[in-house]
Amino acid sequence: MNTLVLFLLFIVSSSVSFTQQTITFSDQPTKSNFDKAMLLEDLTDAQMDTLYSLSEKYSFLSVDSCVLLANKAFALTSSNPKSHSHIKALTAQADGFRHISQHEESLAKLSSALTYAIELDDKELLAEIYNLQGSNHLSIGESGVAIALFLKGAYILEELGELEELGDEYCNISGLFFDQNDLVKSQEYISKVKSIAETIDNNRLRVEGSGLQAINWMTRGIHYYMENATDSINMSATMDTLYHYFNKSEKEFDRAVGIAKHIKNKTLKISVLNNNVALMLNMEKFDKAEKLSLEAHKTAAELGNINLIIQSKSNLGSYYRRTGNFKLAKQYGVQSLELAKKHKLERKEYVALNALYMLYKETEDWENATKSLDQMRSYEARLAKTERVTSISEAETKYQTALKENTILELENSNAKIYRQKNLILGGSLLSAILLFIGNRFWKMRRERNDKMELAKALLYTQEEERKRIAQDLHDGIGQSLLLIKKQMEANQNTSLENQSMISDTLEEVRSISKGLHPFQLEKFGLTSSINDIIEKIEKSTDIFITKDISDIDGQISKDSEIHLYRVIQEAFNNILKHSEATAAKIDINLDQKDINISIRDNGKGFDHELTISKTRSLGLKTMNERILAIGGKFNISKNTPKGTLLKITIPRKN
Repeated sequence: MNTLVLFLLFIVSSSVSFTQQTITFSDQPTKSNFDKAMLLEDLTDAQMDTLYSLSEKYSFLSVDSCVLLANKAFALTSSNPKSHSHIKALTAQADGFRHISQHEESLAKLSSALTYAIELDDKELLAEIYNLQGSNHLSIGESGVAIALFLKGAYILEELGELEELGDEYCNISGLFFDQNDLVKSQEYISKVKSIAETIDNNRLRVEGSGLQAINWMTRGIHYYMENATDSINMSATMDTLYHYFNKSEKEFDRAVGIAKHIKNKTLKISVLNNNVALMLNMEKFDKAEKLSLEAHKTAAELGNINLIIQSKSNLGSYYRRTGNFKLAKQYGVQSLELAKKHKLERKEYVALNALYMLYKETEDWENATKSLDQMRSYEARLAKTERVTSISEAETKYQTALKENTILELENSNAKIYRQKNLILGGSLLSAILLFIGNRFWKMRRERNDKMELAKALLYTQEEERKRIAQDLHDGIGQSLLLIKKQMEANQNTSLENQSMISDTLEEVRSISKGLHPFQLEKFGLTSSINDIIEKIEKSTDIFITKDISDIDGQISKDSEIHLYRVIQEAFNNILKHSEATAAKIDINLDQKDINISIRDNGKGFDHELTISKTRSLGLKTMNERILAIGGKFNISKNTPKGTLLKITIPRKN
């Protein structure tokens, strides 16, 4: 009988074990996998890793599901609190608490996980916990603590030779330097990411590295523009530099998207597409911006990633606002905000509020603009309650010292929250907020500049009209009176030759002033002839040797534009006569399919001398620049080779 009982018990035990082993599931966030995971009554190490990964993926889709899975893992491993599985469960729970903004609970869980990991001397777990701590501190604004934790994790990963994870850590560090506007240090870690990607032939890191590089180039361009936009003399050079950076950024983005599509990583693809939209809007490539926005939105919806869906909707809203479709801009903006609120994603909520605030301001919906601004300030106030540590460079210095001493940097504050996000920069709302902030400043400056250009254009037009009126008055009024007096004096035999000569000289001076105020030959003979006339007069009245190669440009630009170009060329030669001490000059005017290209060079003292004069004695060069900008052209002045000054002008031809 006892033998039979033992046999039956063996059968039951085997059946239970067999039943348990048949519960297999993957880390793909489906209802089937979720249900199977929640039925588990015991865990193998492999199942624990799968359960942890599933919980992490649900953090982007359903916070409630993420928390339930983490709690399940915690309950199943509580009997052995110092095990690897239980530590993983603790980090999963902390991740869940973080997503529902229960920061104290998250910190407590992570503190326990860290204690157990240190006791086990499990370096891989330690590196992971430091990484998660750093991400969590970053989410509450403690940048200095965050980077110190990332660097601790990086040191361990480097020691273990875990290059892929090390690349992820460098992505986070690069992002922190980007957050602090230290683009040089950010670039340093981007280079490390790219180097690791090539060393281990890892396409995912290639995508992240190129995405980070694209953002760095774009931001460098915007910073350069903001620093130099007030220098109207070299505005064309400033714009050329801006678009040089933008073009480099576009190439990196295209490379990143291409690789992401090749490896069929939809998450990375959407992240890069979303950030590329910002660049396309900055470059005013609206067709491409629309295409990228719609592709990102569609793919994000297919993937079900809430963070990326919110970002893609926000980008669509920005695109429609920039192109004047305010109805659709509001629709996508409100959807983005509602999703962020529903899933308690405060940073995404802030970004959505900022975008809506810009829309409401632009459409003069002041009531909603005020509400959005109040909510943004409330978020900023909550964030400000947390003590911020921003001495990132100091933290890195300590880390480098620690490396030399072969020790790990110890932090005073060991309590932290967790959150591992490999694509912190590529897909994170932190980046979106930064880009939105930079973009808003950039476009505000561009709008202000455009307003100034319109004002300058109007002033120049008014000035020319006034000159024309005065010239006409001189010619028709004083000029005619002087001519009549001259005729009368010539008829009067008592008038001296000296008086006749004086009247003739005065009449010629009035005519000269009248021509200077408004070049009537421009209307009678055309632009090309008028430019030749300028040169002929200089050759007759000075010793400067002038060579010319002037194509016929009559009718290539509007009449209003012709007067501006004439004035600029006239002023350019006046500057040569007054300031350059040149003995020779050359003017070339030629046409290509799209533009009129003009260059004026001399062999005088050079650019530095003339620039000093322009800033201290006159507004000549600045006025020349404003005239060219007013007609949609580019103006650049630089040193000539081997000496002297070179002035280049490019003006678009009429279609």
